[in-house]
Amino acid sequence: AHGGVGVEELTETIALTVRIESYYTPEQLQRLDRRARETPPGRMEGAQAEWTDLFAAFAEAMARGADPGSPEVTELARRARALIDEFTGGDPGVAAPLNRMYRREGGPAVLSGYGMDLAPGLWDYMARARQALDAADEEATT
Repeated sequence: AHGGVGVEELTETIALTVRIESYYTPEQLQRLDRRARETPPGRMEGAQAEWTDLFAAFAEAMARGADPGSPEVTELARRARALIDEFTGGDPGVAAPLNRMYRREGGPAVLSGYGMDLAPGLWDYMARARQALDAADEEATT
């Protein structure tokens, strides 16, 4: 496919889109579409690059045995949460279906559909970092 998108890649993209859309109501999809249109040009690619860097940083921290609750790793979790909030607009109604999809299908399987394969154990490590961040934030507000 002379520099274009191959049939296999296109088929995977369509399948992933259909799968994601099955978790959202038409109204939520409209909100996501509106957010996508309001996103500055190049931001989606920038966010994708940030996710790639974050996954690499989490993997590096896990490989050297850093505690998921350490300040360094919870800061990675904070950056990940900021990216998710940017995508959802901080709207719990948009975030809930996304969370449901990750729970039901498993984070590594969903990310693999985006062409991102995680190291074994990395999803659980990141989940522990998110839990540590939530606990730290809760402690700070009480």
